[in-house]
Amino acid sequence: MLYRYTNLGNLALLLKTKKIRLASLNDLDDVSESRTRDMGEDFGGKYVFVSCWTDIEEEILPFWNMYTPDMSGVRIGLPYPYIKVYYEEPISQDIGLKYSGGVTYIQLSQRHGPDYYVLDTNLIKIEYTDNEDKLNRAIYTKYAEDKHSFALGEIGKYKKMHWAFQSEWRFRAIIIPSSPPPDKIEDYQMKEVYAPMVDAAKLITQGKALSIKDFYLQIDEDAYANMKILLGPKCKSGDIEIVNALKKTYNPTAIIEISHLCGDIR
Repeated sequence: MLYRYTNLGNLALLLKTKKIRLASLNDLDDVSESRTRDMGEDFGGKYVFVSCWTDIEEEILPFWNMYTPDMSGVRIGLPYPYIKVYYEEPISQDIGLKYSGGVTYIQLSQRHGPDYYVLDTNLIKIEYTDNEDKLNRAIYTKYAEDKHSFALGEIGKYKKMHWAFQSEWRFRAIIIPSSPPPDKIEDYQMKEVYAPMVDAAKLITQGKALSIKDFYLQIDEDAYANMKILLGPKCKSGDIEIVNALKKTYNPTAIIEISHLCGDIR
């Protein structure tokens, strides 16, 4: 199981959409997450979106205090495989988009938004370290005037040791600016479709922002059906009624429990 402490509003959104929301790194409580040595303080948050969870089954009082309103929110638990997976055929060609295919959290047809392209989606375990070369690393390499690379995969995977108590896992999406999508998947074979995406590196060097502020991934059907919802230590009778109503409407098989700390905290 992976667990997320949050408020009732976020629970309602998750139950209604059957999706988890990935937020920009710029929205997280650790301000150093978006920092890069060569591209600025908030660079990572422009192109890296995450949803933060923990694998600690035992209730953690600091989590209730940090991530729920007055410890009256909920802890959502999802069993493996958590997020719905798809199998995509690879695309290998001389011109146009090259795509490795395989098992993925998002289909190729869903990767391309009006002004962005989702490079990668994955589930990672946070590495806790005090190594500044990892925490505040240089990510940009310029090979030629028209050839650039960015180590975006190194962003959003490290945190300082004083966060280690969280034992955090996170769903992460790396998203870059791009041209609009083609009308058909087959059109990815056209050079004129792919060329503007190559130019995305130039837009990234300019720090171009995306039009989206968050991103969503579909929850696996079995995981959704076996969801566990734990109400916080200071939950009120009205909160219990709300969660039961949400369960009845959206997820009748979810398991609802009340924190064993309930009644112990004033």
